[in-house]
Amino acid sequence: MDSFADSFRQDCTHWCDRLAGRDLLEEMSFRPARPITVQHRYFQIRSFASELVLRGRDPATITSLRDLVEIEAFKEGLKFFVERKGGKSTSAIAYMARSLKAIARHHLDVDRGHLDKLGAIIRRLETGRRGLTETNRARLRQLDDLQNRNAFLQLPCRLVGIAVRNPRPHRGAVQAQMAVAIEILTMAPMRIGNLVKLDIDGNLVRTGPSGEMHIVIEPEEVKNSEPLDYPLPQESAELIERYLREFLPRLAPAGSTALFPGRWGGPKVTNGFAQQITDTIHRFTGMRINPHLFRHVAAKLYLDANPGGYEVVRRVLAQRSITRRSVSTPVWRPRRRSATSTRQFSSYGRKRTPDDENASSRSRPPMQEAGGLA
Repeated sequence: MDSFADSFRQDCTHWCDRLAGRDLLEEMSFRPARPITVQHRYFQIRSFASELVLRGRDPATITSLRDLVEIEAFKEGLKFFVERKGGKSTSAIAYMARSLKAIARHHLDVDRGHLDKLGAIIRRLETGRRGLTETNRARLRQLDDLQNRNAFLQLPCRLVGIAVRNPRPHRGAVQAQMAVAIEILTMAPMRIGNLVKLDIDGNLVRTGPSGEMHIVIEPEEVKNSEPLDYPLPQESAELIERYLREFLPRLAPAGSTALFPGRWGGPKVTNGFAQQITDTIHRFTGMRINPHLFRHVAAKLYLDANPGGYEVVRRVLAQRSITRRSVSTPVWRPRRRSATSTRQFSSYGRKRTPDDENASSRSRPPMQEAGGLA
């Protein structure tokens, strides 16, 4: 942003402050956004303005956010993103366009005619598609193969075994770290932004004399402001405890409480951590499964074993509603889970053998009234 006028940068800051609701006394026509949303909106503004410059616009002529939503500038900036996708729109492009229209409406107070023109452009960009892309549907179908499914579910245990034998201590610790990350995503299917920021003191809660472990995340830290409370199976808790005891000291400086620390002790960078998880899964299983897809993977595995079990899935994924678009591809919308449904959901995801698969096809164990499978 340094190449843009001071007035443009100040306008961006002003809008982001308003979007975050930092002035408690200001009357607002919209609900304040979460910090991660504000950060993403800022990124969208910066990206859009930068692409206008790449298409020949003098950065000195971009002096306020109003310059981005003038009709011709709006079209020109969007053309770059559409052309980069081979002349096709995507949900991300339409989302960016809607974000810019929100600025025009709530920050710049443009007239109704101008908003209608922006809206007409956005409607042409809407893809009309809901749910997963065909690429992600294909990735989910990989798990229809029993060998692939077992390789995926056994991967954390396999990685820990490799980590223990690794003659390079730091590299082994990283492998154990990947094992824990994949285990948590499988048994407590949260978003990558929550995973990477897990804190040992703040989010790992041990209850009772048995030492049962929960992952607890407060609503203000969650994308849809729903509290998360995942009771972990004993096997998962033991894996995490072993990581904390044997491997984490090789990765974190003294005093760090991050479960997945970076070089300086704070949480790892989200995008880099996500890519690391994706690459690890591909290297050891041959499958392309990214952290975002884990929530759909978990739902698929449960629904394959429990057809029609949408309410359990909705509660475990903290979704407000759920519809089914295809046999293997649920579409989620964010709600609060109960301990009962979480335990039921997690129990299915546990490591399974071919014998387990045959047994589950013969009879499905009933759900207990409180907590877990009978």
